[in-house]
Amino acid sequence: MEISWFSAPEGFWCAKIKNIILTTQVPAAESSPSNTGTRSWNLGKYVLATPTTGVTCNSAPTPDSPNNDGYNSVRPGQSLSQCKNTVDVSDPAWKPTYESKGGTWTTPDGSGTVDTLVSVDPNTKTYDAHYLLGRWYQWNTATAGTGGTLVSPSTSEPVNAPSSICPKGWQLPSSEMNTKSLDPKYGQTFYKLFTNYGYKFDNTDGGGRIYGPNEQNGYNVATAPFYFTRSGIIVISIPVLRYMGYVSDSWTSTAQASSNNSYQLDINSAATYPSLYDHNSR
Repeated sequence: MEISWFSAPEGFWCAKIKNIILTTQVPAAESSPSNTGTRSWNLGKYVLATPTTGVTCNSAPTPDSPNNDGYNSVRPGQSLSQCKNTVDVSDPAWKPTYESKGGTWTTPDGSGTVDTLVSVDPNTKTYDAHYLLGRWYQWNTATAGTGGTLVSPSTSEPVNAPSSICPKGWQLPSSEMNTKSLDPKYGQTFYKLFTNYGYKFDNTDGGGRIYGPNEQNGYNVATAPFYFTRSGIIVISIPVLRYMGYVSDSWTSTAQASSNNSYQLDINSAATYPSLYDHNSR
């Protein structure tokens, strides 16, 4: 079982929630994390330098994280600075902008170059603040402690957490499977967001996963108007931060009916899944 935390922009963190546990490194492995955990994780002020192109940042296994995988892994005690497409912008000399440019990214260790959209300029010490990596959250944290104990009222309908850590006047998107997401009773969904911009999802597998390519009708989910950042997921059972630069998963407020799953928006290097579900004990 993969148990994960998911990332949200830095500005997303604004909740008044009791007993938050904020950690600064990948957590120790847990075989059965609690659905009611309220933890968040912050590894520092980093920017994804190549937001439309994944760049490998694999690390060697450690005693606390012995799994030998090839999924762009960062392990306990390691820093995001080991990744070839992340830049530490915590120094006050770095200044935010909201502009990226096409160009050539040279990896910090000089091991290679990538022709791609580049969000940082080391010469001028500027970075595109759209691509700050922010923090990762358990689902019960993102729902301000209101989601972890939810029990769906039926076997066919989802249920939404009543609160979230969003700013006043904002909300976590809700979610459901397939075209039901267009029904007003399901609220504001990621599916509705993308279809409003002309995305066409197909190949529905009947399990709540509807997907289409990352780029449609001139839009790429990592660029305007979306600016989604592929910041990876934390898998507690290994433990490891995995898929940095390749995958992004954003929580919704919705728990799947009669299960321990919750819905999220999943973006990978090839497709966008606006209604993917998985274990909500992340």
